[in-house]
Amino acid sequence: MKALLTFCIVALATVGCTNQPSPPSDAASSTSPDVDPSNPGVTPTEIQVGMNAVFSGPSAGLGIEMWRGATTAFQEANAGGGVHGRTINLVLSDDRYEADSAAPALTKLIMEDRVFNSGWSVGTPTMVKFLPVVLEHYETGTFFHFGSFTGAQAQRTAPYAPAVFNVRASYRQETAAMVDAYVALGRKKIGIFVQDDAYGADGREGTILGLQKHGLKLIAETRYPRGQKYETSVA
Repeated sequence: MKALLTFCIVALATVGCTNQPSPPSDAASSTSPDVDPSNPGVTPTEIQVGMNAVFSGPSAGLGIEMWRGATTAFQEANAGGGVHGRTINLVLSDDRYEADSAAPALTKLIMEDRVFNSGWSVGTPTMVKFLPVVLEHYETGTFFHFGSFTGAQAQRTAPYAPAVFNVRASYRQETAAMVDAYVALGRKKIGIFVQDDAYGADGREGTILGLQKHGLKLIAETRYPRGQKYETSVA
């Protein structure tokens, strides 16, 4: 939390949210008429930052908890007077954890809400779809994306890496650590059960790379569809 708050304060040199018990149902807000077109998201009194994440559907809990964490950090900053007299206003856009909705959700934040930056997104399938939007606006201004709740590799490599500030470890780092731990315990017959999309593919690749370091290979693998209901048997 401290790392997140510190980076936002330094990078924005500004930084607000209301005391909401939960995200607005429409996941949207209006833009201040005082926004400077040459410096989107910045007004004399506030900074508008965008959060494109999942706020509806079976995975809504992930986005809501990310929103609560970011809101808590921003409220603390705002209570202390903000930064240079400005407060942070967090504007939301719901992608429903659907890949086809990801780029439009971010585009809305940029073009309609005129946010300074975006961040706190959830998921790999959505992230790989909105990264081209991030890069386009990064290359034509000061826009950047911060702190995705995913360790996917795409945001850490060219051409997108310069436009993204990562907070969490990558899936390759995490899966390598898990493989190392199993091998240290003498467990060398390792299989995977992954989500059938870009998220699962990234975890699969990371596990394979981790196994290769030990001269090992996957012995089994199977998948489940994204959004599968809890009641569905995976026997």
